[in-house]
Amino acid sequence: MTRNLRSLVFSLVVVLSSVGCVNTTPKRLSTPEVVATSRADTVLVLLVQREVEIDKPDVNGGGGLIGAIIEGIAESTMDKNRQKAIAPIRDALVGLDFENRYIEMLKQTLPSSLVREDANYRVLRDQFAFENALVELKGRNGVAIDARYAFDANFNNLYFLNYLRFGDIGMVLDAKGKPKPKYKSDAQMQGKVTFVAYNSFFPIAKFGGYEAGAAVWSARGGAPMKDAFAQALKEIGGLIKRDFAIPIAIPADAQKQKVTFPGGGSLEGSVMETDGNRSLVAIVYQRIWTALNAK
Repeated sequence: MTRNLRSLVFSLVVVLSSVGCVNTTPKRLSTPEVVATSRADTVLVLLVQREVEIDKPDVNGGGGLIGAIIEGIAESTMDKNRQKAIAPIRDALVGLDFENRYIEMLKQTLPSSLVREDANYRVLRDQFAFENALVELKGRNGVAIDARYAFDANFNNLYFLNYLRFGDIGMVLDAKGKPKPKYKSDAQMQGKVTFVAYNSFFPIAKFGGYEAGAAVWSARGGAPMKDAFAQALKEIGGLIKRDFAIPIAIPADAQKQKVTFPGGGSLEGSVMETDGNRSLVAIVYQRIWTALNAK
């Protein structure tokens, strides 16, 4: 699940792009119109972690059984090294209470025109519980959020992913009693569901090995990391408050900026605005705050 969400930020771009080429033109399904009585009464947050994580390294061990064995051994060793390196970083975050601050941010920023003030906020720890909760909506409007905050395998990026859906987002049961999506295409979702990814990326100035990257984030008692978390909550909260109901307009003369994704790969998007040394870049269904001159 962690790898699935880690790569969501990039796979959304590829899967939702036109066949034969990567069409990065920013787009967005219209937000469903609701009246007071049809506002969402439930906000579901899929957050499988309880502390900051680091992505597992990917090793290409070659094809066949021998390659798979080599890959497994190498990844296991590298992962152990990274888990050791992240330990002091996690210690520095004790008392930060990031999860509760995140939920409070959602309560303060989700538009009251779409979400009831007394909405029930539920944190789900696994995909099974999350899907069952979606089935329980039974046709009511709701908000669902897949969230993840982590470092990439070399500590080159601290990132915070948020994939939001609003509207008739519930799942239904198939003939075997298993949850399945109610709608499968943009055309089916039009006017019923909208979705958008709000993400904050914090790349370090000079990419390198995991030990050097960990040292950057651990400096001054973890101050760079704490500052990034605070900035991420501010950025994501600001986007939800401004953009979730009525999408922020992209300037006609928008500049382009390439964004490197935590799971690998990079794409060019439209710069919606800048704030100090940060850029807000739009790529397909994503809104990404990242360094102004990110690699």
